[in-house]
Amino acid sequence: MGPVTPAALALAGLTAICTIEDTSKLKAGETILIQGGAGGVATVSAVTATGFNATANAFQNGGTGGYGLSNATGGAGGCG
Repeated sequence: MGPVTPAALALAGLTAICTIEDTSKLKAGETILIQGGAGGVATVSAVTATGFNATANAFQNGGTGGYGLSNATGGAGGCG
C-alpha cells in the first residue's frame, strides 16, 4: 500500500468528524441522515455518529436504479 490510501482514509475521517462534531453538533439520541452511504466519508460518518450514541441512517444508490437505506444505532460508552 502506498502513501495515498492512508492519506485518503485520514482525510475522510477528518471530514466526518468535523461535520458530525462541529457543523451538525450531533448529540446522543439524535438521528442523522447521511447521503452517499457507500462512500468513504459517509462510512466514517456513520461510525462516528454511533460513537456519539446517535442513530445514523445512510442512504445510497443501489447501482441498478434502486436505492438502499442502512441503519446503525450507537451504544453506551460512546465518544460523546
